[in-house]
Amino acid sequence: MKETIGILGCGWLGFPLAQSLVEKGYRVKGTSTTVDKCVQLTAHGIDAFHIAINENDIAGDWESFVNGLDQLLINIPPRLRKDDTASYVSKVELLLKNLPKNQRIKIIWVSSTSVFSDLQETITDQTVPQPDTESGKELVRAEECIQNSGFPFTIVRFGGLIGKDRHPIKYLSGRKNNERPDAPVNLIELYDCISILEECIHREAINQSINAVHPEHPSRKAYYVDAAQSRNLPLPEFNETDQRSGKCIHPDYLLENWKYIFQVRP
Repeated sequence: MKETIGILGCGWLGFPLAQSLVEKGYRVKGTSTTVDKCVQLTAHGIDAFHIAINENDIAGDWESFVNGLDQLLINIPPRLRKDDTASYVSKVELLLKNLPKNQRIKIIWVSSTSVFSDLQETITDQTVPQPDTESGKELVRAEECIQNSGFPFTIVRFGGLIGKDRHPIKYLSGRKNNERPDAPVNLIELYDCISILEECIHREAINQSINAVHPEHPSRKAYYVDAAQSRNLPLPEFNETDQRSGKCIHPDYLLENWKYIFQVRP
């Protein structure tokens, strides 16, 4: 019998991952902060829980959600722009405190390459984060909570997430004076996100973080001009005087240790 997987946050990434795991025979428990989404989860064979994590309490049937879990995938990114008063790290500390200590739950933590600054340029899995944004700083502090929780864990730092209905060219198309034309892109497609997280579920916890970014890094100008042309959209224009290079993130652990083969070019 396959394990029971909990997915805390069944949004753009968590929902299709949950569907894929159900199709593979796992029992999947998923959460959402809206009742309508819970109805949708149930319709796809996912045990749905209406749960919201606040700074000081967890609303919903948290005990039923975590009871019997073998693995817990936490996918709750900080939304500082939407709620400047909420402490992201406090929420992470609260949910970890309320995990049952008598269950050896493996944690898979979905993080982001925003923990690195553009000034760090060449980034490997061994690079120490030096975030230059508030959300990046919050993510680093949250990662430290996971690392010190006492639970086995794997932290996955995804690059820019793209998919059929989600692509940055929609916002850059036709725009002028876009920055950093020569900087490399660090992107990953939804299919590979799901595949990598499933690999994390299949494998033992590695108690470290890994970068999950497609290994090809064309320049921003080359990539987004091509993306616009392939979609018959107005081309973006770039500020050619902006010579900043930006960061280039390498998924060394995935390529060398797991021999992972990326399936979709962003």
